Amino acid sequence: MSSSSNQPPSKPNTQTLSDYFVEGGTLLPDAPSYVKRPADDELFNLTMRGNYCHILTTRQMGKSSLMIRTGYRLEKEGVRTAKLDLTNIGISDVETWYLDLLDTLTAQLKLSVDLDEWWQSQASLGVIRRFNKFLLDVVLEEIKDPIVIFVDEIDYISQASFSDDFFAAIRSLYNARARDPIFKRLTFVLIGLASASDLIQDRTRTPFNIGQNIILNDFAATELATLQKGLETAYPAQSRAILDRIYYWTDGHPYLTQKLCKEVVSSQVTNWSNKQIDHLVEQFFLSEQRQDTRNIPFVKDYLTSSAQNRSMLNLYKKIYQGQSIKDDPRSSLQQQLKLSGIVKVESNCLRVRNKIYRQVFDTEWVNQNIEYDWTYIIAGVAIGVAFFVILVTVGIFLYNFQIVPDQAEKIELAFYQADGDPAEQVSQLAALFELEGFLGSPNYDSKAVELFTTFKDANAQLALFDAKHDGVIAVIRGLYKTLANASENSRTDLLLHKMEEVLKELDEPQLKNEINQWLQGRSEEQSGRLDQARRHYDEAIRLNSENPSTLFERARLLVRLPSPELSLQDLDRLISTIGDEPPLTPTIPSPSPTLTPTHTPTFTPEPTSTPSSFSSPMSTPSQTSTIDTSTENPPTVNISPTNILTTNKTVIIETPRPPPVSVTPVVSPTPTATPMAPFIPEFATTGQIVNAMRILINSESQLAELLMNSPDNYANLVEFGLVPPTPTSLPTPTSTSTPSATSTVSPLSISAPTFTPSPTFTPVAAPTTVTPQLLTAIERIRDRGFMRVGVLTNFPPFGFTQEDGDLAGFDIDLSRAIAEQWGIEVEFVPVAPQNRIMYLLDGEVDLLAASMVPTVDRAERINFSESYFQDGQSLLVRRGSGIDSIADLEGKTVAVIAGSTSADNLLNSPVAQNINLNTTSYNASNEVIESLRTGSVDAFTTDSIFLVQIANENPDLVVVGGLFTEEFYALGLPTHDPVFRDLVNFTLQELKVNGTYNSIYASWFGTTAMPYPIEIFPGIPLYDFNTAPTNVNVPEVSIVDKIAAGEPLVVGIREDAPPFGFLDDSGEQVGFEIDLTREFIQRWSGNTNVVQFRQVTAPNRIVELVGGSIDILAASMKHTKERDEQIDFSQTYFLDGQRLLVRAEANINGLDDLAGKTIAAIEGTTSIVNTQQIADQLNIIVKIMPVMDHLSALTALEEGQIDAFTGDTSTLIQFTKEYPELIVVGERFTQEPYGIGLPQGDDRFRNLVNFTLQEMERDGTYDAMYCQWFPDE
Repeated sequence: MSSSSNQPPSKPNTQTLSDYFVEGGTLLPDAPSYVKRPADDELFNLTMRGNYCHILTTRQMGKSSLMIRTGYRLEKEGVRTAKLDLTNIGISDVETWYLDLLDTLTAQLKLSVDLDEWWQSQASLGVIRRFNKFLLDVVLEEIKDPIVIFVDEIDYISQASFSDDFFAAIRSLYNARARDPIFKRLTFVLIGLASASDLIQDRTRTPFNIGQNIILNDFAATELATLQKGLETAYPAQSRAILDRIYYWTDGHPYLTQKLCKEVVSSQVTNWSNKQIDHLVEQFFLSEQRQDTRNIPFVKDYLTSSAQNRSMLNLYKKIYQGQSIKDDPRSSLQQQLKLSGIVKVESNCLRVRNKIYRQVFDTEWVNQNIEYDWTYIIAGVAIGVAFFVILVTVGIFLYNFQIVPDQAEKIELAFYQADGDPAEQVSQLAALFELEGFLGSPNYDSKAVELFTTFKDANAQLALFDAKHDGVIAVIRGLYKTLANASENSRTDLLLHKMEEVLKELDEPQLKNEINQWLQGRSEEQSGRLDQARRHYDEAIRLNSENPSTLFERARLLVRLPSPELSLQDLDRLISTIGDEPPLTPTIPSPSPTLTPTHTPTFTPEPTSTPSSFSSPMSTPSQTSTIDTSTENPPTVNISPTNILTTNKTVIIETPRPPPVSVTPVVSPTPTATPMAPFIPEFATTGQIVNAMRILINSESQLAELLMNSPDNYANLVEFGLVPPTPTSLPTPTSTSTPSATSTVSPLSISAPTFTPSPTFTPVAAPTTVTPQLLTAIERIRDRGFMRVGVLTNFPPFGFTQEDGDLAGFDIDLSRAIAEQWGIEVEFVPVAPQNRIMYLLDGEVDLLAASMVPTVDRAERINFSESYFQDGQSLLVRRGSGIDSIADLEGKTVAVIAGSTSADNLLNSPVAQNINLNTTSYNASNEVIESLRTGSVDAFTTDSIFLVQIANENPDLVVVGGLFTEEFYALGLPTHDPVFRDLVNFTLQELKVNGTYNSIYASWFGTTAMPYPIEIFPGIPLYDFNTAPTNVNVPEVSIVDKIAAGEPLVVGIREDAPPFGFLDDSGEQVGFEIDLTREFIQRWSGNTNVVQFRQVTAPNRIVELVGGSIDILAASMKHTKERDEQIDFSQTYFLDGQRLLVRAEANINGLDDLAGKTIAAIEGTTSIVNTQQIADQLNIIVKIMPVMDHLSALTALEEGQIDAFTGDTSTLIQFTKEYPELIVVGERFTQEPYGIGLPQGDDRFRNLVNFTLQEMERDGTYDAMYCQWFPDE
């Protein structure tokens, strides 16, 4: 080899190489170095379909190049395009600006109109009207093809006075599509350095909330083929290595990558090393003498000149130091930081964009630039002084009492005019909550609350929180602290639950957690678990110590614990949260007389009634601010405070709210929800709060006496006049008037002021042990005359709205069948996955037929029927997408329905745990289908049945991956209502037996599909809808609380029923059920020593459980309909059936051979009844002899006193091992499900047992235990 071959290859030195790469500026459509990204096809496809879009991101990301290239592609498809660069139009007076804008548009679209003449002919119209009219009358009239108008550099007019009007005009053109299809031919694409929330900066106007955001990411390493091709021309052997090192520094940043590639091919270097590329990076970007004059200076200026300089740099510093900062699209601070270009989103967290930025903008740079800039401080002081002079000139009085009130009146008027537009109404409410005068006074929170109460029903109020508007959080912050449960008519749980859900979606964890703890505190108090309630209230107040509602409710709770001193401390502390002066005449300004509200106001802020006769810790007197009941007086319900305090709110036991003026229940499935009276905040004003405190203090003798005896300890309460007047003489209890523990005379009357008894509530003293009697849902349905069922309306084939507006679906038909079986009518109430549980909790529906899968979280809030349908999750993808299973979802985005369990099920699948995938939530399936088609998501996962339905209607979509979950649907029911639950289960079983269920199933899923095998429990129901009991007994304390407190769990077991429970040779209790319950307690408390086994027999086992001698019954007991009336059962844990045990030489092979024979069966079991029924069917006469236990039966069989012994197959087989002369014969002639016996009405304990059984089945524990005790089966 010659020496010349060791020399570096010469490098082509042509101008073409330098021109190949473009550093900044706009690339032509055919530029060879253009890098195609997913955004290219996304923008093209969306605009081809007429979707409005916006590309809003930082500088030098290729936005304009994408616009030019997309426009070129659209023109080739027959779409006319125009590209309006706002920097070329400039900023002048508004009329000239619009005229110049339309002049550019006219030229690009080659319109024939004489623009000046047309403009003058429309001079009587405003510029916005002329702009819209030109597009309609000229552009769309002259051009019949689709038109896409790109508006580039939109941030250039951000400070112009007319910018809000311009973007609002574009939004109005989009909205006009609903009334005139011609506007569907016109599409806008907005491009620039901005966020969507900043396009309309006036917060009193609806934000710019239309269009699809196109995310323009940095170049991916796999997208750089065109750049490598350019480098190959100069460095064929080194192009990949050069590009890899450049990418190492830039991480695909478009400008930085193009810039370095251009400098490489422009240099005289013939052989590049990593060190030389690093030096090039240092030369252009890292050194103080850096040659880059475009990108680095822009980022620096953006960060240092921002009004949010300190906040942005503090946030960036956390990201730089590696803290995990979750991306929050609603955070204006994060949006600004992303627009600077210094960070980007990876794995849903913010990261420093690349290594160049990490070195340039390091901690030292941040610390230097985060210091105060005295130029700005001096300027700020000057502005402050000037402002102060203006205030002195104009007068604070003028500002506070003319300017601000005028603004408030405008907001109020805009609110009323926005009737039917929740987003706009949220905008106005938020503006009112944020409006305040100089030094914070006056503020208009009370006025905002008043407007909130003017809606005609609660559903309209709840709809506000579904509005896509940034002001939702401000409205929640303004409202939630007014939602104390201060009177017997309080019903704010539903509203708070809605707020909690919205805050979770908006990622506001602290406020969400505060409300969550508050609601849990209420729930625990209503269930009588006062210590647990105290802990939740403590946490809520720790999160926000200035919430008067939580302070008031905790103070009321502390009276019951009892801790009266702490209660008064909370009330005294509460005063400091509501103002400095006692209320003299507390009122809220009424609406302006010039306004014509579109709602009927129902809010009267201050109570005008005198204190009621009776006030319990959970009930205060009726006030004029309560719901107007003039249309129909609510029925009187006689309930004691004890019942109210110790029962769960999900069973509606409060004074019923009045139903609508007219209710015509029909079987027709028209989805019309029953109106619900609007929510009325009871802590909206100082007067309301102080009045509620006064009532509480006066009604609680402990508080009244303590405050009268120690007023100096509670200065705030004294200042507000809350010390009760000293009575002339206090009643002196005598032996005949002192109330006992069971007295029906309220102990409050001993030392508290005397009140007249309330007509609605009968005060009683709380007994030491209580089993409250609650009204079952059945009684409510009887009183109403029809059943309300919550159903989905967008989930075919289970529940959906047909073209004619009627509801249809499997759940709908099943609900109708249940109602028909009960002889009643049904009214369907549309619900969604996000709110269906709230409808049931608030009593708006009686049951949910809404394709619900029972989960641990859901079971803490509601009850469930037995399963009525089985499904599993699959994946829906675009046909030809290359996705065939979960394993193909690496780096993909999967859509789920909000409020469902689909995301958790997917992410918890074994395959998904080994790959990186993202999930995103949608409110409706039609939104998902559209996103799937456009490529915004890669797959959709939910129940397979539903996905198959979608795929059948959309040939471009296909179901893949098989079933990766097993899900069982159940009806959602109220908690603590075993009578209603059992009736629903009885009815489902009856529908299965009589064929109705199978017919409904076949009508929706075809005759080839196997109907779900609803579990049929033996026996005959002891009641139907008409004869069901009206009251249910609910235990005051759950067994769960007993376990949590470390108390022993007493388990009733058999000692004569091998292999379930028996004594081994050493006398130890062993068996399948004993091992099962030991496993329960091990999982619940970690200590099997806290379990006590107590022997029971078949005749006495139910008596022992009902009497409370045992906590749980694991005694090989069949679940029958008759037993449902006495106790509750777990899900089935063992399925058995009866056979015959006979002597081997007896020549008996089955029941047919038992005519005239004697058969023994255990007394108290179902075996006796079952045997007699089978004998009757076979038309034979047998003699059935009851025996006390298995030993008696075996002895009688051996001695020939009986011919056969009948019992469960599993037990009989066990006996053949001990008695070889005995054999089991015949087929099983019953199917008998075993269930764990549980106290009736203890839903928490039943759920705990059921979910533990399911967990044991999933992790293999149950199978191992079964195989140990039943090796032959």
